[in-house]
Parts: sequence; C-alpha cells; structure tokens
Amino acid sequence: LQPVRAQSWSMIVALKTLDHKPLCTGTVLSEYHILIAAHCLSGVTDYKQLLIETSSSEPAHPEKIVRGISRVSIHPSYLTDSTSLHDIAILHVNATLNPVKQSSFSMACVPTLTSNAEQHPPVDERLIVVGWITKAGENRVSSNVL
Repeated sequence: LQPVRAQSWSMIVALKTLDHKPLCTGTVLSEYHILIAAHCLSGVTDYKQLLIETSSSEPAHPEKIVRGISRVSIHPSYLTDSTSLHDIAILHVNATLNPVKQSSFSMACVPTLTSNAEQHPPVDERLIVVGWITKAGENRVSSNVL
C-alpha cells in the first residue's frame, strides 16, 4: 500500500443510508450513473432509503453533493449466493451530479462503445480497484473523508 494524494480518486462516491451511515463506494460513470458492486445492495428493500454522496478530501473546502437514487439496475445474472460472478449494478441518481461545477470531483474514464478494441484492457491485465466496505457486524466509526 502507498499513501494517496488528495483528489487522486475523485470519481469515487459513497453509498450511504439516509442517516449517512456508509455502506459501500461507487464509481461515477456519468452525471446520472454510479457503478457499484451488486452485493452492496444485499438486504436493501427500498432504494429510496439510500443516497449517494460525493466528498472533497480537502478539509478547508468540504464541498459535498448529495443525491437520492431513482432507479437501480442489477446485472440480470447476479445471484446473491454465488461467487462474485456478475456482482455489478448501476445506480441512477435523481438529479445530476454536475461535476463541472465542483473541481474536486470527476468521472471515471471509460472506453466508449465505438473505441478501438485495442484500447480496452487485455485479458489477464492487472487493474486498480478503489473503495471500501463495512463488513456485516462491524461497529466502527467511519471517517468523514472519502
């Protein structure tokens, strides 16, 4: 593990309950779409009881955007009792995240459908995964900095 500079992962947002308890992190794909692991939604029966929160890692500028979730799309082949196969979901937020107006926030760089296949990571390529999750039964105080 290496220390991370402020704003290195500004496309990461928090998935929280309405009382701001953290559940998982997600990656901003667009102004309205967040990519998360489907297992983060295990046990959730009402998605309107969740929210997405962006955060600045600059204590002097604690800019935050909070949005509700209007729709959830879980991979159709995801099974909660399986190995992590198809463990992916997209959250649709109820209003734009509007990253242009917040300099400490960004979207993930994702290849387009029309991009050259050579731009995609090859099979068995090592990638970076960023995020955190609270394990069931843990009773920890979470940091207020994402």
